[in-house]
Amino acid sequence: MRTDDDGGGAPVSGVVLQKLLPPGMSGLVRERGYDQLGGYVVEAAAAAALSTPGALRAAYGIADDASPWIDVVRFAMPRCATLAAPTGAERPWPSFAAGFLRPVNETIVPVWTLSTTRYPPGAEVWRVHADAPQEFLAVYRGAARGWSSAREWRPASRLRHLRRVVLGLVERVRRDERHAEHRQ
Repeated sequence: MRTDDDGGGAPVSGVVLQKLLPPGMSGLVRERGYDQLGGYVVEAAAAAALSTPGALRAAYGIADDASPWIDVVRFAMPRCATLAAPTGAERPWPSFAAGFLRPVNETIVPVWTLSTTRYPPGAEVWRVHADAPQEFLAVYRGAARGWSSAREWRPASRLRHLRRVVLGLVERVRRDERHAEHRQ
């Protein structure tokens, strides 16, 4: 694992992170376009051995509801976000004061707390099945377009100036659309 300090710290950019999505949150993301991200994350490669819904629930300390699937979102580290070691504060949900998920079948996975931010473009929602291959469900296409599977979406506020419409980091000029930071 590549880290920012080579001493077991948080992953550096370019590493794929993974967040467990409880059913209610998964529905908000996939159907209503919820684009806020934060909370406990792990490096996807480190959690690869947790390949069943039961193993993921056990590692996160979530009661097994016997559902045959669970959703995860995988994404690159967002530019404006920060990772920190989990705190030992008492919470009404499972926490990871030692900095690791609960061990499952000798698999020990470091966990971090990600600051709240928007999902980065290219984030993907995957459904992990108990007895079938993982299933791709949706991709986040950025602030202007949202999640590919969302039935609802409210784009970022529009700024109008001299025939230009800027939506998040995408700009449309006379029917030509491009990333706003690459203006000519």
